[in-house]
Amino acid sequence: MSDLADAERAVLEVADGKVTEISSALVATWMRSASLEVQGVAFAVLVSPHLLPRVSNGISQDEWFAFSKSFLARCLLEDVGGDWALTGYEAARHLASAYELNPGPANAERRAALREALEEAILKGDESLTKRVCQGAVEHLLSSPWIKSEFSGWKSNPALARVYSDALGYSANG
Repeated sequence: MSDLADAERAVLEVADGKVTEISSALVATWMRSASLEVQGVAFAVLVSPHLLPRVSNGISQDEWFAFSKSFLARCLLEDVGGDWALTGYEAARHLASAYELNPGPANAERRAALREALEEAILKGDESLTKRVCQGAVEHLLSSPWIKSEFSGWKSNPALARVYSDALGYSANG
């Protein structure tokens, strides 16, 4: 059986009540998989209010953040979608949500890492990727004054400034 089929089977067994928990070591293996679909299974488990509590020993906040940022950035870039992998727009929206869910000084490093992931996608991507970042994440983020101020540095880079300006336009017309 494939890694994906094994992961799906494990999740279904928990969802169906055949087993009571998923090993955190197994979820960690899925998180490290080269397959975006297998990583998508891990992501689905970790965002599910029904499945996350069934992960034995849990996953640390730092592990969760590092994995989700990496997974979402990869989905944003590859934009393949699938049964478990997210489309680029879905990933962009999740990145925006992650940013919004990490307010305050204690989470400044996490927000900076998320902002850098968005910047990297814009600076290395094509027009389609830039549009996904702008419409899927940045326009939502800039509607919040505290977040808007954290993106003001984008005004000094022409590529980022264009996305910043476009996002403000979308959110104003939104």
